[in-house]
Amino acid sequence: MNATSYAATVAYGQTGRSIILGHDTVYYPHTYLAQFGPSLGLKILPGYPSSGGNVGLGSTKVKFSMDGFLNQYPYKFTLDQTLEIKFSHSSGQYYLYQGGAQKWMEYEPPFSFAGEAKDINYLDENNNQVPGDDGHRIADNNFYLVTKNNYAMIQTGHSIFNGMSACTPDEAKIIANMIYYTSTLNMTTHGEDHTVKDSAAPEKPTTTVTTDNDKATITIKAADLGTDYFYRVKAKTASATKYSDVVKSTITSGLKGYVYQIDNNPNGVVTPIKDVNGEVSNLNLMPDGTGSGTVNVNRADGINKYLHVIAVDKNNNFDPAKMQTINLSDYLWWNVDSNNVLTIYPHELNWDRDHVNWVDTSGYTQQDWPWYPKHSVLNTEIVKAIISPGVTARGSLIKLFSPLRKMTSIEGLEMLDTSEVTNMASMFNGCQLLTSLDVSHFDTSQVTDMQYMFQSCDSLTSLHVEHFDTSKVTNMAGMFYRDSSLTGLDVSNFDTSQVTNIASMFATCQLLTNIDVSHFNTSKVTNMAGLFNGCMNLLSVNVTGFDTTHVTNMAYMFAYCKQFTNLDILNFDTSEVTDMQYMFYWCGKMTDLKFDPDKFKTNKVTNMAQMFRLCYVLKSLDVSKFDTSKVTNMQLMFADCSALKELDVSHFDTSNSTNINGMFSGCAGLTSIDVNHWNTNKVDNFNSLFQSCTKLTSLDLSSFNIRRTPGYLRTWITKNTPSLWKLTLGPNSVIEEALLTDPVRGTQINDLDQPTPIYYATNPQWQELGTGGTPHDPKGPTLKASQITTDSVTRRDVRTYVWDQTGWQTFYTYALIDFGFQKPAFTNKEVKSTNQTFTETDTRNARQGKTWKIEASVTKPMQLDTDSTKSISGNPLWFYDTDTGNKYNLTSTAQTVHTGAAGAGYQDNISIPWNLAIKTNPIDIPATGHYTGQVTFTLVNDSGI
Repeated sequence: MNATSYAATVAYGQTGRSIILGHDTVYYPHTYLAQFGPSLGLKILPGYPSSGGNVGLGSTKVKFSMDGFLNQYPYKFTLDQTLEIKFSHSSGQYYLYQGGAQKWMEYEPPFSFAGEAKDINYLDENNNQVPGDDGHRIADNNFYLVTKNNYAMIQTGHSIFNGMSACTPDEAKIIANMIYYTSTLNMTTHGEDHTVKDSAAPEKPTTTVTTDNDKATITIKAADLGTDYFYRVKAKTASATKYSDVVKSTITSGLKGYVYQIDNNPNGVVTPIKDVNGEVSNLNLMPDGTGSGTVNVNRADGINKYLHVIAVDKNNNFDPAKMQTINLSDYLWWNVDSNNVLTIYPHELNWDRDHVNWVDTSGYTQQDWPWYPKHSVLNTEIVKAIISPGVTARGSLIKLFSPLRKMTSIEGLEMLDTSEVTNMASMFNGCQLLTSLDVSHFDTSQVTDMQYMFQSCDSLTSLHVEHFDTSKVTNMAGMFYRDSSLTGLDVSNFDTSQVTNIASMFATCQLLTNIDVSHFNTSKVTNMAGLFNGCMNLLSVNVTGFDTTHVTNMAYMFAYCKQFTNLDILNFDTSEVTDMQYMFYWCGKMTDLKFDPDKFKTNKVTNMAQMFRLCYVLKSLDVSKFDTSKVTNMQLMFADCSALKELDVSHFDTSNSTNINGMFSGCAGLTSIDVNHWNTNKVDNFNSLFQSCTKLTSLDLSSFNIRRTPGYLRTWITKNTPSLWKLTLGPNSVIEEALLTDPVRGTQINDLDQPTPIYYATNPQWQELGTGGTPHDPKGPTLKASQITTDSVTRRDVRTYVWDQTGWQTFYTYALIDFGFQKPAFTNKEVKSTNQTFTETDTRNARQGKTWKIEASVTKPMQLDTDSTKSISGNPLWFYDTDTGNKYNLTSTAQTVHTGAAGAGYQDNISIPWNLAIKTNPIDIPATGHYTGQVTFTLVNDSGI
């Protein structure tokens, strides 16, 4: 190009028409073409090492570096899309980043000329030589396509494709887009009015503040907002002018950075400053890969200071109305030093403003005071807290020191003004090592919530709250919960007239022996659950003045009050109560429980599980008026009430009960339990229902539907019931896992309906009552307990079983043998009792023609009357049958001493004479005196009838 053509080209461009320049045109040796550099925003420098110039940068890959019309139509390219070109490069062309120039595309690695920049000097923009380096070269020489106003330069034209000079398909598309882009420029205004640019400012920055000891780190983030534009292509043909569809797109230039300032003015303003080229020059922060920037502020520099920040995009757009301001004092008012001491500096404490959100290891979002996430429950090491002069409080102080488990002292608490505090819930919760806590100055006149305020202050032995104004408090739940070292607590002045919840208020105050709540106004209380739960040394409590008309929950209310000997709740109105589980659990010394059956309503109760369990010495319990129609859980309700001799549950409505597991287990004093009308159609768990009811004599389970329950939930129903001699089962009374046992031979039957004559178990087996049979004259077959339980699975009728038994016909006697008091003993001395006769009579028709036998066994050894530890040993006890002359050794096991068979007429009547003889040696008699032993004779039917 010569001077004439250069002047003509410039004149052409001044008309607003587009000028497109290709590879190696605007280049240092080209005198006139190089003069187009400023029109493109380029400074043209020598380009080869041999000239001492600036080496260019080359590659076969390019990528768009900004969004706009040029990369939208007709082909759409994204910023992360790598495009293939034939090798191209820049040379001696220095991009100035100013004057409205736009670098649309850059080369992508791997770069060419990588070795040529190492040993040369680099000419900077002022033509000064500086050491060459890849950093400058990549930043300043890396461009493939630039535009400025109506000028464009693309580094294509260096390519060879398919053996001929050509561009790649990607280059062809890029060139097409560039032509469309430049064709839209307005002729008369040099295209500037119609060049599509991002004119929208970024959004208002957001700030995230984290604190670490004496420093706050503010992370600033904003997103660039784009400008919408619409375009179409106009084409003139020989016949008509045609237009394409209108296309909408959004241009975003990307975030350039942030401008901020810190001052003491909450209404301060930060203003980005533009230089002569329109570039914002006072950026403080450049965004990282996420668009964020960070500012660190020391506590000393941030107290009573404000940070103002505004975002700027790459097109230098910003909006003063989108400035963000934060009060640094809100984040720098506390510190945890290297000695793990928490200091709170002058500040108005307010949970609603001061709390922070953080995500725990389980992924749940938690809310706490700002020092908590750094020093959480799992790793807290804070050992002391200091409240500086000037600290005030307003609103909520919930969880202020919770749970600083290693904190041993709080300094300056007496200076904290609490007159405007409304919430002290959990304020000291979990301060396990605090041995003293002075809250005597607290003004609580505005407080409405004190729940769990002192919970788990395990080391406090005293706490002076007697001055507290509680007239506005509505919640005292768990207020002193788990204060296990408190030995005294005065709440006698508490105004509870507004309180609705006192659940667990004194729970687990294990060392308190007295709590005066006699004045408590509970007229608004709805929840008393666990009120005295775990007060194991509390001797008594006066609740006679309690108004319980609105209470719905009394679960665990007196549980574990192990020192109570009596409790008066005669005034309790429980008509609204729905939960009574564990209410009197383990009141192990309580002998007397006074309540009014007409006031102690249970018509709304759904849970009575373990209600009276472990009330070992409770002598009487009137539950005859209990309405259990809504109760679903009666598990272990009366378990281990071993002193109860009677309990009337005959009227219990169990139609909604699902669990009666162990309900009467361990009730060792009960001889009868009337449950024969119970509806158990919904019960899922019968386990251990009557286990260890050792005096229970009879059970009628004929109405029970146990069949529907899985086997593992109907086990041990009658385990350890050695006195149970009568059992009635119905068609669904399946008890195959009940552990029903056979009687021990000779066990006396306790028949409450027929105390005389006395009956005994004849054999270790049971007998069906049978047709026409009675409890003491059964007519059915005999069978083992295991057969009864097995048959219950298939049986579908009602049957009654009793022990195989006999009455007075079984002979029991004590044989008294007098060796003579202080008389010499003789070797092999034989002592015989006088001849006696016993008669065996049996008139049961089932015995006709059946064999029988009489067994004898020593059931009590020959012991000295005055000292039971001394007994005759060494020689056997012989039984002599005078009819046969046979003798039997009864010392070790029972022996058959007579056999016979029932005769005709369905009866047997035989008289048998007998005597006893004992042979002794002096060495076998430990002392002289009167010895008494016992031999038991038992009638046994060999046939099993």
